[in-house]
Order: sequence, then C-alpha cells, then structure tokens
Amino acid sequence: MRNQQGNSPPIPDHELIRPIGQGAYGEVWLARNATGSYRAVKIIHRNAFADGRPYDREFAGLQKFEPLSRSHPGLVNVLHVGRQTDHFYYVMELGDDELAGSAVDPERYSPRTLRSEIERHECLDAAACLQVGLVLTSALSHLHTHGLVHRDVKPSNIIFVNGCPKLADVGLVTSLGDQASHVGSPGYIPPEGPGTPGADLFSLGKVLYQAAGGREFPVPPTNVRPDDDHDLRRELHEVVLHACENDPRRRYPSAQAMWTDLEFIRIGRSVIRHQSRRARARLAAAGLVAAFVIALAAWIKRTQAPTSSDEPTRNIPAALAGSPGGTLLDLVYHSSPPATNASVHLQLEMAVRRIGQAQFVALRDGESVVSEQEPYRLLGQALTPGWLYLFQIDSSGHAQWIFPQNNSCLHSSGANPVAAGRFLSVPSGPVGDAFYLDRVTGVEHVYAVFTAAPWPALEEQLLRASTAFTNQTQGRTRVSQPNGLRTRGIGGTLKTALVATQASPAPLLQDSPLLRSQGSFLVLERWFRHVE
Repeated sequence: MRNQQGNSPPIPDHELIRPIGQGAYGEVWLARNATGSYRAVKIIHRNAFADGRPYDREFAGLQKFEPLSRSHPGLVNVLHVGRQTDHFYYVMELGDDELAGSAVDPERYSPRTLRSEIERHECLDAAACLQVGLVLTSALSHLHTHGLVHRDVKPSNIIFVNGCPKLADVGLVTSLGDQASHVGSPGYIPPEGPGTPGADLFSLGKVLYQAAGGREFPVPPTNVRPDDDHDLRRELHEVVLHACENDPRRRYPSAQAMWTDLEFIRIGRSVIRHQSRRARARLAAAGLVAAFVIALAAWIKRTQAPTSSDEPTRNIPAALAGSPGGTLLDLVYHSSPPATNASVHLQLEMAVRRIGQAQFVALRDGESVVSEQEPYRLLGQALTPGWLYLFQIDSSGHAQWIFPQNNSCLHSSGANPVAAGRFLSVPSGPVGDAFYLDRVTGVEHVYAVFTAAPWPALEEQLLRASTAFTNQTQGRTRVSQPNGLRTRGIGGTLKTALVATQASPAPLLQDSPLLRSQGSFLVLERWFRHVE
C-alpha cells in the first residue's frame, strides 16, 4: 500500500501510512514501526496554535500522562514521545479495528471506539455499559489520584484495545486546578466548566447514558433492546443521574465513589434501594441530631468495653501490652498513613482444608483449626490500587509480616503497590501450597491494612515487631504437601468485607470485621482458634 505521508514530518523508526483521526490541533496516523507492528501516532503542530502557551500546556500534560498511561488497563498506552521545533508527537498502542478486532488491514482499518459501537448497534446492552463504566471510573480514579484530569471524556475518545475500553486522546489532560482554558467537547462539559474530577465524572455519566440509550442526555432513549436486563438498566440510570447532577456538590465526590456504586450493581446489589436508604437517613439525621450523638457515644462506649481474652477487640488486649504485636497494634489503631484524596476497597477471603477433605472451604471467625493437620491460605482481591500490609499476631504477642515479601518472615510473599483488580494468594505458590499451624495453641489474628499511599512508619514497625520463626517454617517430611510452610496462624472468612469509602455510609458496615476506615485506608481483622 502506498503511504500518504505527504508533508507530515518524519517520525523516527515509524512509517506513516494514512490519517485515521483529526483534531483541532493535530492528526492521528496509522503507522508501522521498525518491527512491523502497527501503532497510532498523533502529531501536534505549533502553527495550529495562535498562542504558544496552550501548545506548551498540552505537551506538559502529555509529559505527566506518559509514564502513568502504562500503569492502568483503562488508559491508552503512550509508548514514546518526541519533540521538534515546530511540532511534537507521541506513539500509542493501536486500538482494535471496528470490524476485524485486533487483526489490522492497513487499507481498511477503522478504529473501534465507543462512538462507532453506538453507531453500529444504536445502543449497547446494559451489561456492556456496566463493564465500560467500571473500567473507566477506575481509570479516572487512577488519573485523579495522580493529580491529573482528562477534560475531554466522550464516546469518540474511548477506544477498545483487545476488547477493553480505554481513555484515549489525551491532548487535554492537565493538572488538577488548571483553569487557564475552557476546553472540552460541547454536550459533555458541566455547567461549571471542565478541569475538575467532578467535571470528568459529569462527562462520563453522559457517555454512559448515550451508550445505554443511543441518545444524548437527557433525551429519553428510544433504542432500548427488548431482550435487555431492564432492572440492570434502571440501576445504571440511577448512577448516571447522580453523575450528571448540574450542581457539582450533589455529584459523586470521587471517581472511586462512582465505581463503588457500579461495583455494587455488578455483584447484584441495588443502588436504587441504597440511595433511598441514604436519603431517608439524611432526613432522619436532620431532625434527630441529638439522638444521633447519644447513639454514637453509646457505640463508642461499646467498642471500648473490655472483652474476654480470646475474642477480637478494637482495643489492645491486656495480654499483648508491651509485646511486639501490642506495639504494632497501637500504631495501627492510633496513627494514620499519609493523607490522600483516594479511597480504597479490598476483599479478603480465608480458606482451610479440613481433615479428610480434598477441597478448601471457608474459614470463619471463631472457628478452630487443628495444629499440623489442617492447612489454610489467604485469598483476596484489591478492588482499587493500594498498598497492602498483611500480618498475623498470636496470643503471646508474636507478630509475623506476611505480605509483602520482607526479610523478617521466611514465608512472606508479594510486592506493593497492588494494582486494581489484582487477585492475591498467600502463599503465592500453586494451589496446593498452604500454611500449617505449629503446636503452640491459642487464638490467632490476621490484620490487613490497605492504604492509598505507602505507610513508612508501619513498615518500620512491622520490621521491628516481626519474628522470623525460622525453626517453624522449615519443611517437614511427615507433612504430605508440596511445601512445609508452618506458622503461628492466620485466620479469616470467605465473606466479602464491605469496606467504607468516602461514598459508603456506616450502615453498609454491619457485620463487617472493619476496625478502622478513613477513606484512604482501612484495617480488617480475622481470627480463629488454634487447637491441638
């Protein structure tokens, strides 16, 4: 095929084949690199700008976005950036073809975008819209957490790569608080203007509405599929209405909050009923503030009341006072990691293989595990990015730092930060790998601390408090398992913990093992009895 490069500047190690997109300040080209792989190359010309300041601002935003682009599956990967006196360019991964998927025919290639999907199908089914919303709210949360905003979320700027939706066209990405220009696409800009996380969510809400109904918000949809899940569609509509509030104070406070509602829908919960309960709670609170204060005081008194030595407690048990584990809990209960605007969400699961059984089953709080005979393992999923610190404390106050891998515990594994959607398994080996208890009985506790930013003070204290237990982690021939990992114990339950975020009110935490939550970090506790 003959290329159409014409007067376009040469791009090192890339052959420009033909234009596939055009913007106000530049064009996007289909290109082939030196290895024969197809890429998308966007070229921005200086002479397209009347003033040099927006040109420099666009490049500055690209500089910040480029390293971040490859750290989240919902952001288009920027692979290279170059700059000359009269232009700059950046090389990106190429989106799927709208008909052939990842198979690229350069003569017929047409990028698959959310806009092309809406035009081809008139609207997407509710399940597909939900998946798009989950990926893009997570991507925006990642972007906002790192101090950037997109400012141009619209269907044509959402491409699909290997079937996954991604935010593309990053030319308007800038730092939070940059109000130097009023940019964006008409129809997707909120009344207060672009440049804030709330404005990005407003735009995304309109995108989801259009994807679900084929019409721009708030025009009533006419193309709803008769065989679609109408209950799911109504739940999505509730999220869209919340995101598209004209008053920014009534919108979702963060992309993470919007993602949380979408995730509730995905796991079968009703956002509509949840919002109704929340509204009723606000009305009740308006007239019963004094009663709320009294109830809160009673709750604090209950949580601080003494408990028996073999039950988990929010206070440090007297038996642990002065021990390495007690000192560690004092830090966890009464200090906080560096503050951020992000929220975190973690699911934690525990499983045990009972004597005579072949499969692992749920290990619930308060249940017993038999020394050296019943192996167990920790499973979980980080639903948001974050730093996970997992440690275990026994009845004597001994502490072991299980996750991430460290020099104080021989069977620790894993690394931080944990990416959103990452499944965790401790031990990290094959399914048959598991922990075994030694013969020192008692009550075992496991703590999961999940933070939106590193917590250096906690890491330092974990190193000080943890004990290697070298003689307890060596393989033993009489244990017929792929390994002989043994520890003083980790315990838990397969029940998902509902984690408080900035968008999750306290009623959702009933029956949850949550000990602390301040939006940007949380502490979960599990416990079980260690018997002979």
